[in-house]
Amino acid sequence: MRAEHTPTAASPSTPASADGPDTFIRLEGATVVRSGARVLDSVSTAIGEGEFVAVIGPNGSGKSTLMRAMIGILPLAEGRAWIHGDPVRHRAAHDCIGYVPQTSAGIGNIAATAREAVSAGLLNSRSLFLRRDRRRVDEALDTVGISHLADRPITDMSGGQRQRVMIARALIRRPQVLLLDEPFTGVDASSQEQIAELIGDLNAGGTTVIVVLHETGPLRSLLTRAILLEQGRIVHDGPVPDRLPHDPADDHHVDPIIEECIGQEFTP
Repeated sequence: MRAEHTPTAASPSTPASADGPDTFIRLEGATVVRSGARVLDSVSTAIGEGEFVAVIGPNGSGKSTLMRAMIGILPLAEGRAWIHGDPVRHRAAHDCIGYVPQTSAGIGNIAATAREAVSAGLLNSRSLFLRRDRRRVDEALDTVGISHLADRPITDMSGGQRQRVMIARALIRRPQVLLLDEPFTGVDASSQEQIAELIGDLNAGGTTVIVVLHETGPLRSLLTRAILLEQGRIVHDGPVPDRLPHDPADDHHVDPIIEECIGQEFTP
């Protein structure tokens, strides 16, 4: 059952989470440069325990870049990043992180069962697979509701089932923070609702959630905070604005909302 979420209070112009003992992820002046262009430009923010944060913006605004910079997948040209107080370059910083990349749909071409794909989440951190690890795999599959699909090849699964496999893979290390990049890509509407409920339950259980979205969809009512990006810069970091894109048929789009946030016309 989906748990109720109460939005956190914050000023629209400042991060909802102050840097302190409960801060999980912090960026200070984070800049990522590609081909001479600053795709992430001097971004500073902090995300704390129990938050459910959406990173939203138009295509090319730097949403995925920001998420990857948060966890050290992309190196910073300038600035610093910490996970639970440790610099992202330290191995210890990654122990509390679960990451579901945007390319989850690509696992449909992998010749592996759900159990094998989830098990690989542990093998990323060590070379041996221990007996107790099988129990953890079973627990992760049960958490996302696909225990009955444990031995099914991923090639025979729907988009929603594959996404659950990837979430289970991220959960296998029992993360304190779960990051998901466009989790509804290639997933039908019914499965989106189910996955949203799963993510909401994880957050209600204490897991901090950071999700990259182009439109809020079924997660809209669960979000406690929104970070809006435009051309690699944060233009809003605080309570979820009343007007946010909800689904492709909605008349509200990201671009005019960002115009309101920055007080100027948005030019793609």
